[in-house]
Amino acid sequence: MAADTSSGLGRATAAWLRLYRLAARLTQPTFTLGNVVAVRRADEVLLVRQRLRTPSQWGLPGGFQKSHESGADGARRELREEVGLDLPVQAGDQVAQYQQPWARHIDTVFVVAFDDPASRARRQSLEILAVGWFALDDLPPLTREAALALEHVAHWQPPTNCTLTLRE
Repeated sequence: MAADTSSGLGRATAAWLRLYRLAARLTQPTFTLGNVVAVRRADEVLLVRQRLRTPSQWGLPGGFQKSHESGADGARRELREEVGLDLPVQAGDQVAQYQQPWARHIDTVFVVAFDDPASRARRQSLEILAVGWFALDDLPPLTREAALALEHVAHWQPPTNCTLTLRE
């Protein structure tokens, strides 16, 4: 008889745990994480047109962060996958992190300098339609994600020992 009580208690506990987890999933916020990279070259920024987003608008290279990656590692991977650049992206290159107001998504923005004349950005992935360098004062139509990220970049002030300048 005692065995029936303990197995009944085990089933009740398991059922309660499933119900608790379901309630937590429904009531607690969950977010996806992403990383975007503003690659700077003099007074220009690297932009991409993505096939899966609004193809008439331009955005920053980036994408979802994998569960085993740091933000900087995810940003570096996305740069390599989308535009073929293997640039060092480090935690210190992070300039902003924010939640997109229209989604349950948190973006981390990194700014890195690109000054290697031997390398060039090029379309590397099928998800990318085009890659281009644009003057900061003459940007093409941007995705809302890119506009929000660049707004955060515009408010960022580099450390005094940094040679990268955002606006002159």
